[in-house]
This record gives sequence, structure tokens and C-alpha cells, in this order.
Amino acid sequence: MKKYALLPLLLLGLSLQFSTTLISQKLSQEKKIESIMQLAKFIDWSGNTQFSDSKRIIYVLTDAKSSKNYEIKEKNDQKYKNWQIICMDKIKDIESGSVVFITNEQQKQAIEVIELSTRKDILTISENADKFCSKGGMINMVEYDEKFRFEINYRIIQNKSLNISSKILALAKIYD
Repeated sequence: MKKYALLPLLLLGLSLQFSTTLISQKLSQEKKIESIMQLAKFIDWSGNTQFSDSKRIIYVLTDAKSSKNYEIKEKNDQKYKNWQIICMDKIKDIESGSVVFITNEQQKQAIEVIELSTRKDILTISENADKFCSKGGMINMVEYDEKFRFEINYRIIQNKSLNISSKILALAKIYD
């Protein structure tokens, strides 16, 4: 009987650890979305008519299980004004004039998204992708010391008639 007395405590401990991990993942995912929105403030979209100041869309390429972590519940929060976050695992519905964020779970689709960006006006952003910018991606977010750093393919972004602030360029690793 004493063997089983610790079982509820063990289950409670595992449950709390799992819950803490899920909360941490959700906060991390929201931090990534907020970083993308902050980055977008330093991009001049006016040179390209496909990109709208009134409505911005971030497509998050992620699997169905992880998409819950990207849901933004504070839709009335001022910081999400003019932004729409759409989670998906297929690239066929991506519209011109949007931002596409490729999560780690969907890196296998990175080349397809890069190819799509040559036909549609989309800003491609990836998460810790190996050689993303050198393969034609636009921005790679790399987490370093709990902060995001950027690798930027400046030539590709200029071809889209987008201008990035020198403040961001000074902080980024630039690929030509």
C-alpha cells in the first residue's frame, strides 16, 4: 500500500512539469510573433503596393499541434492592431503582401516558400534555419542568449522594393 502512496504526488509533479513546459512554449511563440511585428516596424513597405499598412498578415507555417501556441487571444490588445495571425501547414493559400514565418517544424517547406516568394510579394522569415538567407530566404531569426538576432538577405529584400531601416541592418548579419 505504501508503494502507491507516492503515485499521486508523482503524477501531480509530472502534470505540473508538463503544464509549465506548455506555458513556456506558448510564451516563446508569442515572443517570436511580437519580434516579427517589431521588426516590421523598421521595414518601409511603401515602395511595394502589394504590402498594405492597413492590414498585415503573418502566416505561421507550423504543424497543427503547435498552432495552438501561436494563437493570440488578446485580439483587442493595441499591440496586435492591424495584424492577422494565420496558422497553417500548407503554403497554397498564402497571399501576396504578407509575411510568412516558417517555424522549425516546417523547415522542410522553406525552399517551397522561397520559390513562392519569387512569384508573390511575400516577406519570408525563418527560425534558426540553416543557410536560409544564402538559399534565397529574406530574414532568419536566430535566438542567442534569449534574444533574437537577424540574418538578412539584403539583395532579395531590395528586389521586393522593401527598405529596411539602417538601425536593423546595423544589428543584423547581412547576406548579399
